[in-house]
Amino acid sequence: SFDVHFMAPRLDAEGKVAQKARVTVYHNGVLIHENVEIQGVTGIAMDRNEGTPGPIILQGDHGPIRYRNLYLRPLG
Repeated sequence: SFDVHFMAPRLDAEGKVAQKARVTVYHNGVLIHENVEIQGVTGIAMDRNEGTPGPIILQGDHGPIRYRNLYLRPLG
């Protein structure tokens, strides 16, 4: 299982990124990434606007993948 804690980027008054997004990830209860800074949007992003909420896209790289019991809740 994966436990992902994502902190969205913070924007300044002009809409520019003041603090980059961060993520902490646990895999099967083991911490694998702690408070890692996300450098920017990925190639699969719907647009380049980091401060605009968009869809969640889950991607598997090498063949079929299944997801189950996906829970989302705002933390802030």
